[in-house]
Amino acid sequence: MIERRAPTRFIGSLQRVAVFVATSFERSFQWFSGSRNPAIAVARETIRSRPVLRAAARALVRGVRVLPRLQERYQGRRSTAVRLLDAILVARDIGGSVTTAELEQIFHRGRGRRDVLVVADGPEREQIEVVLAAAAAKVTSTAPGSAYIGRLDRFNLIVVGPRGELGTASAREVLRVGRIGRRSEYSSFANGAAAELPAANRQARPLRDRLRSGGPVRIVFLNDAGFQYGAGIALKRQVASMLLKGFEVAVFAWTPGQLLNAPIVTGVKHFPGWLGVQDLHEIYGDESGEEIAGDLATRIAALKPDVVITGNVHGAPWPLALLSAIRSQGILVMAFMHDVYFVTGRCAYPMSCQLYQTGCNASCPTPNEYPKLAPERIAPAWQERGKVFAGPNAVPLVGNSQWTANIVVQRFGNQAAARFVHLALDHELFSPIPRSVARRLLGIPERAAIVLLGAVDVKNQWKGGPLFHDLHQALLKRKDVGVVLFGYMSEALSSLRSFGLVTDERKMALILNCADVYVSAATAEAFGQSLLEASACGVPVVAFDVGAVSEVLVNEETAILVKELKVEALLRAVDRLLADPALRERLGRAARTRVEQRFTLTRQADAWVDLLAKAD
Repeated sequence: MIERRAPTRFIGSLQRVAVFVATSFERSFQWFSGSRNPAIAVARETIRSRPVLRAAARALVRGVRVLPRLQERYQGRRSTAVRLLDAILVARDIGGSVTTAELEQIFHRGRGRRDVLVVADGPEREQIEVVLAAAAAKVTSTAPGSAYIGRLDRFNLIVVGPRGELGTASAREVLRVGRIGRRSEYSSFANGAAAELPAANRQARPLRDRLRSGGPVRIVFLNDAGFQYGAGIALKRQVASMLLKGFEVAVFAWTPGQLLNAPIVTGVKHFPGWLGVQDLHEIYGDESGEEIAGDLATRIAALKPDVVITGNVHGAPWPLALLSAIRSQGILVMAFMHDVYFVTGRCAYPMSCQLYQTGCNASCPTPNEYPKLAPERIAPAWQERGKVFAGPNAVPLVGNSQWTANIVVQRFGNQAAARFVHLALDHELFSPIPRSVARRLLGIPERAAIVLLGAVDVKNQWKGGPLFHDLHQALLKRKDVGVVLFGYMSEALSSLRSFGLVTDERKMALILNCADVYVSAATAEAFGQSLLEASACGVPVVAFDVGAVSEVLVNEETAILVKELKVEALLRAVDRLLADPALRERLGRAARTRVEQRFTLTRQADAWVDLLAKAD
């Protein structure tokens, strides 16, 4: 039977109770020892005169007094684990060849040491120094091949990175690292900055030529929520692709939240072409409709972009006619589809409803589901999409999958330009890590069979909804597996460990790597980013064969896809994988290879360049 790990909030409550009990007991003991009350005095003498009672009292006092010290020791271990996790996450960003397992080893070997020498250079040196700093070690660094002035035998630990040589050092301990890793391929793109040309000369050459030569090109992305949530994460990765090409990129978002920094890509310290995120709600407040559309189009045009790409606008208060207004200023405009909102009257997924083909109207079966729209406004919204995305002056639609592009054809036929560019990710960040290391870093039992469940929102009907709940309950009853969860609202569910809504992609990669199997209960997928992330980490996936899932995963080659939309069918696939380690290994390895071949940021960038060059 797998030992269930208490939730963090419960542990925190126990710690507070321990301190309260110890403090209260100490005060009571002092009062009991010094009270002049006759009854208390008699009780004291009774305890003192009887050896058994005296020994029991002493044991009680010692036990309660040790509670705060135990709590402090636990807090110390926990803070050490947090420092290690944070340090490794930062070190992995740097993109050197030191593996996660080696970084963990460096931290523990170097913890608190006052004399550590690092013989390394480049990103490997930065990785090692980040981890040793978190370990509170005193570090001296030198580059390989350079003469170190001093006595090597004074160091009690020497960490030697790749290409580092030490000769015959007499230090107490020499740790050689980075022999099996590799540097990030993205680091070679770090110097691809956009050319600094005056705005008047920026468009001197045709756009298609500048796209294919790496610039100067300026691109503006427009959406409702910036880099937040699933579509926002996809947009962030699209931005990263363009920045890796050396283009200049700006983002206009209605409510970007706090995620305003440039995308983080492994091995890239700085993107010179990053122009930042513009918070539109900060400018327009609660204004909506036509009154801001014209001004926003002018504001975007003033930045002199070559291309404007819009993503999700479900929560934005401007009309879709804004896209036509931007295009009327001679700017190439593309509408990217993270779902099928640009095709229907209001919904992101029509499911079994076919009204989007003939005319969405007040009879819509789901007007109160996100994104909500009053029934009387649905027909005009459907008609507006026909004016913007169909006909001779149509704004081109770009799907995130062939499945999404096919929905465009079903609605508009040959009256719309339907293309697609698959989503991608930083495959250096989402990469296989030894399962034991990932579990140690996250505080998950190393010997358990772990099934990972999750979605951006585990209550979302498209991500499984009731099916997710039933799957979770069925797995929770079993004693042969441990259930780990992620996603909004998941922290309210019982599990071995729940991470809630994960906003740090670096941590998401570790969570995926802790699993033996990742299971998706989504019943509607325009693409499936979590499926791609698990595949990049070499984790076998079980999922329903719906939407574009089969474009991301290949049944029996990289995953097991289930046709029947029932929990029992998912459980049968999970059991098959848990019973066959060789099958898990084969599927995970093939999934990783497929990601490297098809779904990297550089491949996404090339696909965008090809599409934009043909559209110009």
